[in-house]
Amino acid sequence: MTTLLTYLLFGQVVSAQTPNVTALVEQGIKDYNTGNFHNAVKHWEDALIKYKNNPAATAVVNENLTRAYQQLGENKAAIASLSAAIRDYGAVANIQQVGRMKSELAQVYSNLGQPRKAIALLCGQLADKSQKIECTPDSATQIATKYNDKSGQVAALGILGEAYRLIGNYDQAIKYLHVAQQVYPAYDFLVLNSLGNAYKSRAQLRELQADSANKAGIYSKENEFTQKSIEDYKQAHQYFQKSTKLASDQKQTLAEMRGLLNLIQLGSQTNKNKVINDREFNQSVNDALKVLELLPDSATKVYGAIDLAYLQSDAKELCKNKLNN
Repeated sequence: MTTLLTYLLFGQVVSAQTPNVTALVEQGIKDYNTGNFHNAVKHWEDALIKYKNNPAATAVVNENLTRAYQQLGENKAAIASLSAAIRDYGAVANIQQVGRMKSELAQVYSNLGQPRKAIALLCGQLADKSQKIECTPDSATQIATKYNDKSGQVAALGILGEAYRLIGNYDQAIKYLHVAQQVYPAYDFLVLNSLGNAYKSRAQLRELQADSANKAGIYSKENEFTQKSIEDYKQAHQYFQKSTKLASDQKQTLAEMRGLLNLIQLGSQTNKNKVINDREFNQSVNDALKVLELLPDSATKVYGAIDLAYLQSDAKELCKNKLNN
């Protein structure tokens, strides 16, 4: 299924600091905030032409264009704008913002199924077998640490955790996400959701290991892996619950929608073990339908509707199979 929401912690459009840039940038912001992303792109592309010799201005414009392109699902254009923003912020020696843009670019690569590119931007190298990592000085993680940029740190660590989950290194993913959780509690709902995904992925791996042990006749190992799988599923459930509640309390609609979809998916996948009871499952579906109506028209809303329809269909199929057995 499609990823509903990126892990961006600083994904808001920003105003220009240079007075003569303000008009086009501000008009683009107005369009963006009303959901008119195509018009926002037009204004900001015009601004790029007008201010092409002013890197302080084009850095802001390229950063904003990235947000609009992502809303429209235009990842190739988003990558180009982010790369330009990194260049422009570097040209004016705004290194903290260079780090943040590297994290955003890493997020896009992760969403496109290229987590190793994301890890290169976030840390510079993969963890070795001992799980020890020293990130390079020009990586997003180290830049955020150097400048004591808390939101930058939690974003880099969170996206890094997600990237490790995508390459199947769930222990390393969980490690990074727990560190992110300690850095900046204000964005806990994002980290909690990612932790839920990491624990769920590890639970699924342990299910496969239990099945392999069963086929090999090693029943003690089968029981061990099965128990560990159930424990990880329970952890995933708790993290998804906490994430959804926090997002709802903070009126973070996109994050709330993602948490609800993850709860519904978890309920569908763990039907045999009943990690989520029927009442909570049905309530999550109803809540997701309500939240979906509140989302602005965008690629995110389309993907959310597709995911929800898929999960509802999957749940009905499970119920039908249960009745027939």
